[in-house]
Amino acid sequence: NSSATSLIPVDVFGLSNGTASVSAGFMHTCALLDTGAVKCWGFNYDGELGNNTYIDSHVPVDVYGLTGGVISISSKSDHTCALLNTDGLKCWGANDWGQLGDNSSTDRWVPVPVSGLSSNVIAVSVGSDHTCALNSNHGVLCWGHNEDGELGDNSFVNSGVPVGVFGLSSGVNTISSGLSASCAILNGGGGRCWGHNYYGNLGNNDDHPSNVPVEVIGFNGYTIDETPPGRVLDLNAHEGVDIGTVKLFWTASGDDGVSGQAASYTIKYSTSPITNESAWQGATDVSGEPTPKPANQQEQ
Repeated sequence: NSSATSLIPVDVFGLSNGTASVSAGFMHTCALLDTGAVKCWGFNYDGELGNNTYIDSHVPVDVYGLTGGVISISSKSDHTCALLNTDGLKCWGANDWGQLGDNSSTDRWVPVPVSGLSSNVIAVSVGSDHTCALNSNHGVLCWGHNEDGELGDNSFVNSGVPVGVFGLSSGVNTISSGLSASCAILNGGGGRCWGHNYYGNLGNNDDHPSNVPVEVIGFNGYTIDETPPGRVLDLNAHEGVDIGTVKLFWTASGDDGVSGQAASYTIKYSTSPITNESAWQGATDVSGEPTPKPANQQEQ
């Protein structure tokens, strides 16, 4: 409850417990509570706090209409979006480039629905002046500022409504948006990025912006019959196994004599990528975890 700079962590007023996650923007911060409610605090010139005012607040305030039913939040720069338990999406704050997705350029002091995304959304990631969402088909949609190709729709035209990212209508596992670029991890482990690229942001050994996804060098994905590093499997998306951010890696050998698939698997887990033989040998063997599906049953 002050405006004094602090060089050490300080307690957030009123949030000593019951907080599920937090997401920080440029000069505002939002928290998702265990109850599914959202609170924000900080700068509020563009409605970043979502409490139907433009008054800054040094303490968390309730986001209008979001006292429950929210499962995740994402903040960046001057706006925030919330994924609801109905699989719909609402956003609030600055909207000069259409980053709220409500087909306008009007700043919003309260959450507004994203056009066309009242359902079937499974993830959202907010960039500086653009926003991207992952739908239930594992396709990517983006909206907002597009001068550097942030929307990935093969144009440089801003959009106040979601547009499909070129070539990514399915097959995407996760998304993440930064200042003026976004990236996607494919179900097979490959990486694709698009947007601003002056500093090599897209990882494609180039410095030119791209308005379509480009392959991230070194993240091409793997097949199940390769030797280490093997293929990466997100445990949260398979067999109901949930061990947080731990990733499962495996190699396969032999032939089962029936399907042409591997007869046996060596399975290990690691909290960081396995990129060489030494890292593979140092990873922890998994005991009792479900065996990966044969290659012809894996998501591609």
